Amino acid sequence: MKLSRVFKALNRAHSMHFLLAYQHLEEDDTRRKEAEAKVTAVLAPYTYTEPLPNICVIKVEDQASYEEIEGAITQIWLTDGYQVPFIMTPLTSGGSYLGLLAKHFWDELNTIANGSPEKTAA
Repeated sequence: MKLSRVFKALNRAHSMHFLLAYQHLEEDDTRRKEAEAKVTAVLAPYTYTEPLPNICVIKVEDQASYEEIEGAITQIWLTDGYQVPFIMTPLTSGGSYLGLLAKHFWDELNTIANGSPEKTAA
């Protein structure tokens, strides 16, 4: 896999976004797939990317959307009975992500964080 490193650039039009990391503790394969489908359904209305397994960067319009996602994923565990522990970073605007990922993930991350892709190194 070809990796690239993102260059920091001046922030453009900033979007509100956050990082969600979750895990499936279901031992039964069918229940694990059902839990995954429920998380995917929660995120479906939003623009997001999953650069690493079960780690998503999600764009939202406002605090209410952030809280809606938190409530829906909490419900997957508490109400629906699936074991899906998770953590969400605070809601933020703009900024840059750093690390080593495939180039297309940088384009997606920077579009979510800043409204457009930034230059990356090959």
